[in-house]
Amino acid sequence: MVSIILRDTISLKINKSSLNAFIPLIVFKAFWEALKAFSRPIILIIMSNDFYIISTNATIKSTPTKLDKAFKKDLVTDNGNLKPYVEKIIDNVFYYGKQCIKATIPTLFISIEYKDINRDIYLIEHEVFLYEEDYQTMEDLKNYKNKFDFNFSSQVEPEVYEIVEAFHQGYGCMCLSSEGY
Repeated sequence: MVSIILRDTISLKINKSSLNAFIPLIVFKAFWEALKAFSRPIILIIMSNDFYIISTNATIKSTPTKLDKAFKKDLVTDNGNLKPYVEKIIDNVFYYGKQCIKATIPTLFISIEYKDINRDIYLIEHEVFLYEEDYQTMEDLKNYKNKFDFNFSSQVEPEVYEIVEAFHQGYGCMCLSSEGY
């Protein structure tokens, strides 16, 4: 599926099966029309239809998390106080031999259960932290969490497929079919 998304404005989705030999022409025309209509940033997401989303679950919890030391600057204000929702930071923690920090911050835990084209069932678990690049406010994190709430498979947001495409058979992905589930 090809999705052209103008943030908070419009979404154009084209199924892979409906595309033919003129893929570059179709995509270019869609881009051109979107550019003429709006002067906002455009994100092109190319997704395959090789996955069927069974279920998603997303929960925000404040948990102690080990993070790179460089992330500390994103958790404190200019005068050194903790930003809102940051409960605690412990310096000089080691994780796999590397010095890091341990911070208690709101974390969005995402789990996605899906089938691939071979009908194997997989589970991806992914985490997103408050004050990461795209989630500078709690409202941003809650809005991202809402993208994982749906009732029907036709309501699945492109972000769900982005995570599946990025992590399928990689870090955080386990095959439930071969694990005896």
